[in-house]
Amino acid sequence: MKWHEKSFMNLVFKIKGKLLATYLLLHGCKVGGGLKCKQFPIFRYPPHKNMELGKNVNVGFRITFDPTPKGKIILGDNVNLTQDIVISSHYRVKIGNYTQIAEFVSIRDSDHNIQKSELIVLQGHNGIEIEIGEDVWIGAGTRVLKGSKIPEGVVIGCNSLVTAKSILKPHGIYVGSPVRLIRLRND
Repeated sequence: MKWHEKSFMNLVFKIKGKLLATYLLLHGCKVGGGLKCKQFPIFRYPPHKNMELGKNVNVGFRITFDPTPKGKIILGDNVNLTQDIVISSHYRVKIGNYTQIAEFVSIRDSDHNIQKSELIVLQGHNGIEIEIGEDVWIGAGTRVLKGSKIPEGVVIGCNSLVTAKSILKPHGIYVGSPVRLIRLRND
């Protein structure tokens, strides 16, 4: 792609970002400047004062935001959501500054109750907040489940599973299902 084509596409993404920011602001959400949007995201529920986007957030293709009326999604500054990502919140999902999330990632802070005395669909959800620190890279196909805490500088390899039981060290590189430490990032 030539420089003028890239420049034009960047302008289109900024205009779409302004439209998305306007939509969110009209619904009482907080939005920092510099939002870029490659494709308008899917909202399973209309936002209502339950989303916060920092400065210079990049929303890629086929992103689904699923905060319930009581749930909250917070994206820090310079967060990059590539494509085909679901962020679902019945409670709270917070993603720190400079975090990169690759394609086909699912981040969900709750799951269904499963008592046998009642239909699953009628039972509601249980969950625990998710906290993702700054400078985190989450690889393609990863699942981040309720109660997960990912500290700053962590790299999660492709097709991994992070749960509340995953005890992660800052600046570690983790892979697997469930994740395990393979090494620390070098300086």
